[in-house]
Amino acid sequence: MIRRTTLIALAASALLAACATTPAPAPLTDTLAREPQLSTFNRLVAQAGLADELRGSGPLTVFAPSDEAFKAVPAKTMEALAADPAQLKAVLA
Repeated sequence: MIRRTTLIALAASALLAACATTPAPAPLTDTLAREPQLSTFNRLVAQAGLADELRGSGPLTVFAPSDEAFKAVPAKTMEALAADPAQLKAVLA
């Protein structure tokens, strides 16, 4: 009888341990900010006012160009996008 009670207690504690909550994932903005090769993308996301959307609940998928990719964009195009937040948002979203 004691052996059965012990087995039931062990099984119950194993089940409870399996139900432990996992920590919530970090917001996508935090994950992107930790990537140094995405600094241009992060800056443009902030300029476009998209940071709050990326902090929201997911799931979210982002195709973020690297700083190297942004270097291939002509300077005049980048300046025009930086001057027009609505257009920048349309491009990034």
